[in-house]
Amino acid sequence: MELKRTTMVITQRCTLKCKLCLAFMPYYENPVDMLFADVEETLKRYFQLVDQVGIFSITGGEPLLHKDIVRIMELVFTYSNQVKETVDLVTNGTIPFSGDLLKVLERNREKARVIVSDYGADLSKNIGKIVQALEEHKICYRIQNYAGDGDWLFDGWVDFRDHSLKHTTEEELLQQALRCIFRRGHYYVINDGELHPCSRSYWRMRNGIIPRDQKQYIDLLNMKDAEVLEMKKRLLEIETLVALNSCAYCNGVYNGVERHKPAEQL
Repeated sequence: MELKRTTMVITQRCTLKCKLCLAFMPYYENPVDMLFADVEETLKRYFQLVDQVGIFSITGGEPLLHKDIVRIMELVFTYSNQVKETVDLVTNGTIPFSGDLLKVLERNREKARVIVSDYGADLSKNIGKIVQALEEHKICYRIQNYAGDGDWLFDGWVDFRDHSLKHTTEEELLQQALRCIFRRGHYYVINDGELHPCSRSYWRMRNGIIPRDQKQYIDLLNMKDAEVLEMKKRLLEIETLVALNSCAYCNGVYNGVERHKPAEQL
């Protein structure tokens, strides 16, 4: 079983409060960090189900807020033989990298990549220090530009806060899924130890906006050894889905959808 891309959320805390955050981080009532033991178990189960993943990302919130970020990155790299392209660490440029974290990334530079979101000098205050440190340690990185008044990555952000029913017929639901980059790209997210084929689907199930559908996600954290084969089959079934239940409530991401200025703060 091979997946294209999976993002693992290790903390729901962030240094920013972006009102259009793709992962709804400012809207958690009680944001928490993932326990290291839960990270261990979740990664173990994920890589039992997935033989290879193209890109595996660690994110948040802001992942550098997690007290165990160094240990987590060390652990992720133990699975690097199952990562085809890169292990990404995604940060918002607000927190400088520690020496220990830089050493871990440097030791694993053949797979390591840092993705830095640039929200401008007022928000991403330490981006200069981060870039300098990454270059000194010869660590691969990419800057995603969301600063200023234009020339933003993907032309800006999409507002996903309206969770009302938008697509009522089977044909509308199918067309919505077929045009959305997240559904077409098969972007998975791990949050609360659950593997979902869409972060909006996770959020809507978590908050009771749509019912929990056992056929559309996998609870990695509570998976038993005896369930590995069954969950592999379920993941294959999820991969064949075109539309999710969540798609009926979503505007999705595609060329014609309305875009907004990134990183406006609450």
